[in-house]
Amino acid sequence: MKLISIIILYALLPANFFSPGTAQPHENTVDFQIRKGFVTVSGSFTLTDYFINLNDSSGSDAIIKGRVRSASVRTGNATRDRHLQEKNWLDSEHYEFIEVHSIKVFTEPVNHSQTGIFLITIKGQSIEKTIPFRVLDGGNSNYLQGDFELSLSDFGIGSGFFSRLISDKVTISINLPI
Repeated sequence: MKLISIIILYALLPANFFSPGTAQPHENTVDFQIRKGFVTVSGSFTLTDYFINLNDSSGSDAIIKGRVRSASVRTGNATRDRHLQEKNWLDSEHYEFIEVHSIKVFTEPVNHSQTGIFLITIKGQSIEKTIPFRVLDGGNSNYLQGDFELSLSDFGIGSGFFSRLISDKVTISINLPI
């Protein structure tokens, strides 16, 4: 449940968004995974809006931003999904979106790897996070793919007895056509 909350993603990004082989190149996905006891809970968010401009080869003027509707969390369990939208978790009633936007994007000239410093906002709390990502060839168009981890406690997510069973770390994966 906490993982779903964090997914932040993003956050920006953020469980199948950055997992190779999980999504097809032209699918918009923001997925997450979090440990709950001895199992891993997987879920996703409906991506509502994003903008990517990586035209500058140095990355100095690159822009990456996106947001997902917090109430769009889906784990395959409707009861869990409703619980994740409650005040102790994503608080969808008061915080409609999870948002991510780049502060700076860096491109390594030798191997063309890319890293961004992003501002991720969940439940009105923002943190800066350095996130590596890849731009992959999808045939007719390219797509941005990356994976990162967030801490639920950074965003005040999770409480109650059962929150002790849920990991504080959530893995976010993002896959977006450019």
